[in-house]
Amino acid sequence: MQQKYCPPSLILLLACIMTTAVHASEAKPTSPASNTFMWQVKSTTASAYLLGTIYIAENKLLPMPPIIEKTFEKCTKVVIESDVSKEETTSLARKMLVNAFYPEGDDIFQHISRKLSDDVSTAIAKYGMTAENIYRFRPWFLARTMTTNELMLHGIDATQGIDSYFVRKAKDNKAMLDLQSVDESLDALFKWSDEDPERYIKRVLQETEVMSTRLDDIAAAWRRGDAKTVEDILHKPLKDNPKEFAEHFDRFFFQRNAEMTERLVEMLQTEDTYFVIVNASFLIGEKGILKLLERKKYEIVQM
Repeated sequence: MQQKYCPPSLILLLACIMTTAVHASEAKPTSPASNTFMWQVKSTTASAYLLGTIYIAENKLLPMPPIIEKTFEKCTKVVIESDVSKEETTSLARKMLVNAFYPEGDDIFQHISRKLSDDVSTAIAKYGMTAENIYRFRPWFLARTMTTNELMLHGIDATQGIDSYFVRKAKDNKAMLDLQSVDESLDALFKWSDEDPERYIKRVLQETEVMSTRLDDIAAAWRRGDAKTVEDILHKPLKDNPKEFAEHFDRFFFQRNAEMTERLVEMLQTEDTYFVIVNASFLIGEKGILKLLERKKYEIVQM
């Protein structure tokens, strides 16, 4: 039966390894002359190939580099951030709907400053929307709406990305695993976005601005396996204003990086070969999954 798939980028909006250690003195990632945005991580018994994904439609990135396609074919299991195909569709939709809107008498503008309210109204105008269309939206749902509409302006369908491409290929002959349950991902998202709507929505506005101006740069960096440039673009708000965004990045990315890394540690204690599809944001930087694995002395090679 065909497996239904909804990319985690739509659930988590972003728009995601390992202690059978290889004992070496300060193991560091090495890279060949020509790179992809994929890394091999090896334990003494297993291998995981980590492919970082971005908000670009698959038809703009196909064909995949041959080494990525060949690696996919030889892997026995495919790992994604959160496998919503395990969830009953009606139950999942109900949970998201219940948490998408403020109750009667409450609205987003009661939870953010006047200036930010004006900024949001200005930002959504280019999508043909007004404050009346979104005033009951909770922060995470507003973020999803803005992200999806921004991608659509660039001709990108977020349900047809790199992750979707490989999940479709895997559906008949490879086991599917996930790094976090859908409930864990959604509960964290609902909680974080409601705790500090002001900071959360500021971050969303920063992200949509990056999408509108840097998508081509991100795609070009992805094609050449340039993790440093992708990090510079995606982490720019944190680097420019750490006081404003440190907590947000810690909750939305860095804590999840640590949790997903531990899940992958368990996988690398097996004897399997894994093709791991995760948002590029979770791989990069000093607190990204690759660095966390490096500190555990795993052998890491950029493909």
